[in-house]
Amino acid sequence: MLKTTSITTRISPEIKSQAEEITAKLGINLSDAISMFISQLVIYKGLPFQVTTDPFYNPNNIAYLERQLHEANSGNKIYRDITEVVE
Repeated sequence: MLKTTSITTRISPEIKSQAEEITAKLGINLSDAISMFISQLVIYKGLPFQVTTDPFYNPNNIAYLERQLHEANSGNKIYRDITEVVE
């Protein structure tokens, strides 16, 4: 049997409860999810997700803006100002 160790952390009860609901839907418990996260941290030698300071720069928004830029560059769509791009 593999040796294990314990980790203690503090988190708000609301976040813990929401995380437990999500992991239950995935068929795992919160402890298993945390173990998976730490394993991925070791495998990737860093966080297994992108950390940004601005939520605007996420993959979905970037992909959307790239599509809009392509439409504008191809002449298929004409924008009068930037607000029309993000509507």
